[in-house]
Amino acid sequence: YKRQPQKVLILFFFQAEDGIRDAQESRGLGDVYKRQPSKYESYLALIETLETISIRVDGVNISASEKQEELERYKNSQVSVHVEVAEIHEDKPINSWFTTIMKQLTQLNFIQELTLDFSEKVQSVFSTRSYFDDESCNSVCDLLLTCGSLKHLALLLGTCEDITDKGFILLADSLANLSLVTSLYLNLDGTNISDDEAVYLLEILLDRARITSFKLGFGSCKLITIHTVNTISALLQSMQYLVELELNLSNLDFEIPPTCPLFDSIQRLSKLRKLSLHFSGYFLPRETYPRIFTVVSSLNTLTKLNLGFGMFMLNEDEIEYFKEKFRKMDKLTDVAMKIDYDSKQPEDVDPAFMTTLGSIPLLSELQIQITNVFIPDQKIFPVIDSISSHSQLNKLRLQFWCSKLIADQTCFSVRNLLRNSINITELDLNFGQTIITDKGMVALAPALIGLTGLTNFSLNLERTSVSDKGSLPIVEALFSFPKLRNIYLNFSSCSKVTNRTGNRIIGFFSIREDITSSTLSFYSTGISLSLIHI
Repeated sequence: YKRQPQKVLILFFFQAEDGIRDAQESRGLGDVYKRQPSKYESYLALIETLETISIRVDGVNISASEKQEELERYKNSQVSVHVEVAEIHEDKPINSWFTTIMKQLTQLNFIQELTLDFSEKVQSVFSTRSYFDDESCNSVCDLLLTCGSLKHLALLLGTCEDITDKGFILLADSLANLSLVTSLYLNLDGTNISDDEAVYLLEILLDRARITSFKLGFGSCKLITIHTVNTISALLQSMQYLVELELNLSNLDFEIPPTCPLFDSIQRLSKLRKLSLHFSGYFLPRETYPRIFTVVSSLNTLTKLNLGFGMFMLNEDEIEYFKEKFRKMDKLTDVAMKIDYDSKQPEDVDPAFMTTLGSIPLLSELQIQITNVFIPDQKIFPVIDSISSHSQLNKLRLQFWCSKLIADQTCFSVRNLLRNSINITELDLNFGQTIITDKGMVALAPALIGLTGLTNFSLNLERTSVSDKGSLPIVEALFSFPKLRNIYLNFSSCSKVTNRTGNRIIGFFSIREDITSSTLSFYSTGISLSLIHI
């Protein structure tokens, strides 16, 4: 018998600070043992540290009046408010609770930062309904009408499919009141927003020259068209002081041509420091890819770049041209490039464009993600080899999740890269659901030993054929990291990983009480349950 979790609505109020924090990506890797406080305990610790107030509503037991006194205390203070609905496991709506919460928040006269996060969370295990609907939108609008001093707004409604045109119009109208906002994050990924309502919402935001940080998600919105993208272009032209831009236009049902005014609008953002563009899940026209790279390589003010594609095609001459352009980007230090497309044809996807990464002179943080594609090893080698000269790297993430043709030769290339990057402090290697074997892990382990400054280490080998022969050298390498504080190991569905590996992991933790956070996954392995409990 397993007790089902209850509905939980969690709110935080803390002193305002600059910026909207990005949510941490969920690993979602099944049965996991965590040697750290629970999420709720962590929230309580955070609340105590920041000397904040917290309203935790579980539906029936907490009424608005019980927090009245504490809210009065902050009535005339500048505060930051974060509202997040935890995962729901019962088939009952939360609209009435949410309305009560929004009414409570209207008592606060000087909300400086407001985050309402319902993306991918407010769902029932018995239903696909999100329970954030037009009624909920109306409650949000009532709150926003009282937030005249708001400077930072994050409205995260990804996958909330119950919102209709009426709800989106209400939200759009409420944004018209927020003339002081400088940071705006609208996540509408996977919603049913129509083209007309998307355009209406974007036109409300025109001439908002104050905005310096703008994040917008229309990924998987199947009802929008190129008209919405063109309206985004017009909106960006009015944001002349923009320093951070994030656009998610993944999994759309139309093509974005190279002549789209969006690219000209981005190229004119002369103050831009951080740029994130996502076109994952589908193929753009061939001519659009060099157009995107032309825009990116012209922004010499960039310090952070994040690009995501379903595929990407540059010919050899174009690659050499952009290598020269990237050599001049001497402020760019943090780069992520991603390919994510469910294709079984290796010729459909060529990661050769990623070799341009080797030309960026001061690269210190790098993420390469090639997932859900059938790309053979020989196409990966040049990419990894191209960045082997970056000895100044201190954060590295290599994500090859579910790339069925990634094998041991990739590990050999990663080994050579790590030997030249001894200053790495954070390392994340994801080989889950690849065909990597013990041979690759045995080759990789000696290079890990040289990373003595490592503080964060993550390795995912889920559903590979790795056995103790490959896992033990990796575990032994952990003893060489004196500064290690955070560790993540996933051997789920590695049936040949046994108690030999488990005992060595226990030996490591028995002498390393300074490890502050660890996540270990042994689901469907040969490690016994009794050993896991120890």
